Amino acid sequence: GYLCRLLAKKGAKVVGVDISKRFIEIARQKEREDPLGIQYYVGSLCDLNMFEDEIFDAVVSNLALMDVLDLEKAINELYRVLKKNGKLVFSIMHPCFASPPVHGWVKVPEDSERKEDWIYFKVDRYFDRCVVVWRFYDSSPLYSFHRPLSDYVKALIENGFVITDFEEPVPSKKVMEKYYRDFGNEYDRIPWFLVIGAKKT
Repeated sequence: GYLCRLLAKKGAKVVGVDISKRFIEIARQKEREDPLGIQYYVGSLCDLNMFEDEIFDAVVSNLALMDVLDLEKAINELYRVLKKNGKLVFSIMHPCFASPPVHGWVKVPEDSERKEDWIYFKVDRYFDRCVVVWRFYDSSPLYSFHRPLSDYVKALIENGFVITDFEEPVPSKKVMEKYYRDFGNEYDRIPWFLVIGAKKT
């Protein structure tokens, strides 16, 4: 419920949806400890049947659409629950860099972990739609779906959205200096994330 709580503290009336029962349990517990009037539902972006048509002024999706198998159905559902002229804002891992089947930094020497030795970032097989497996240390694998950027844009247009914003975020200079070993010589060279704003016509 992190993003829901940020929005609620700014005055929004918020409803949160996540496919993970555990995440919803945690969010509801946070709501009980510090009530902000947020309602939470376990559900999929592809099936928001708990909501009527044209009920929301805005929908915010944070790093979720690249995890959806049926992108067309998800975009259609988001369109359905938005009021006319309603706003959709979503973020995804950047499909040009973060998830192609063949990608990564070319290093000299090859085994160097020093970011100063990262020469350039390679991208290949960009048009190969596929499942991407993410592993973090010894945790269970996570799955997302690589698709070209055009798939997202076409899905928006074909469902009646007009794209209004397009942002490839870059950390501020202050953040880059403070967390250089984490962000430096990487986050300011290629965009890892993409944020798109669209309006229902």
